[in-house]
Amino acid sequence: MARLESLAEEGIVKYFFHSPSSRLPIRDVLNEQGAGHKREPHIEAGAENYLTGCYQRNVRNFAFSDRRYLFWVTMCRNRGLEQNGRQFVVGYLDKKEVLERGDHLAVRGDVHLYSFSDAILVSDIFDWKSFTRPLLNSVPFIDKRRTKKILACFKGKRNITDRCIEEIIRLDTGMYTCVGLSCDYANRCPRIS
Repeated sequence: MARLESLAEEGIVKYFFHSPSSRLPIRDVLNEQGAGHKREPHIEAGAENYLTGCYQRNVRNFAFSDRRYLFWVTMCRNRGLEQNGRQFVVGYLDKKEVLERGDHLAVRGDVHLYSFSDAILVSDIFDWKSFTRPLLNSVPFIDKRRTKKILACFKGKRNITDRCIEEIIRLDTGMYTCVGLSCDYANRCPRIS
């Protein structure tokens, strides 16, 4: 594992499916895009791949690297927003801990999420309009220059992680993306407590 006290100011990109029912950048908890009730990123536990080992190769590479940030990218799918149909960097996880989760690894840290109006168009940071599946499968590392640019864009913007967790709770009334009291994070989880 990487030495967590001396991480480089670099990152990796991780895509997630946006919930079309939400104006906030949360995962598709209602399976509206037909790819399943998404459990990741599991911002309630401040983690990526906490309940489900998704794109495990990318997460493992990040966990074992000395890169500090996991940048979340999603395509806005809310038809009521002017950002609909465009791909954004909506926030990041600042790596603090790597967790063994049975058959997969998870990374936990400080979560920073931003509204779509404060998010960064992928095309403003990268040389392409959006991340396609081949790009996402290729472990897209983010160099120091782009990492600095992303962090500078978010500086002074409001972190809405708490609002995003409240939105997940509001939408996921069936608890499809939570394991409830059987979770080892249940005593600290805002969905349970």
